[in-house]
Amino acid sequence: MIFVYDKNNDLKIVAKFHKKSLAIFYMAEGKNLISIEFFKEKNKLNARKVITTFEENVKLWFSPLERYEYLIRAISKESDCIKFPNQTSRIESDFDGTPKLFTIKSSIIDRLIGKN
Repeated sequence: MIFVYDKNNDLKIVAKFHKKSLAIFYMAEGKNLISIEFFKEKNKLNARKVITTFEENVKLWFSPLERYEYLIRAISKESDCIKFPNQTSRIESDFDGTPKLFTIKSSIIDRLIGKN
């Protein structure tokens, strides 16, 4: 695994490489947690990209579990303790960027409609 920290010593990128050139990347960027997974399916290379947006800026939190298992979560960047921020939206897309699944909080939609 590869861990990349920013100048404030906050975990910014985690990369894990699997057999046969497959990989998973996790990146914290502002209010977004971005994960990109490359995998083979029916002898074809595929990718899945998930962008999860939170109400506040986030950094990565890595916690090793048993053996080769681990947990990666987004935590609040401004907090001194482990604080899980509120999620506002999640968009999953495939290799070419076509959205497959998405969620968004209803309060956000209500605010957008109210502004029009």
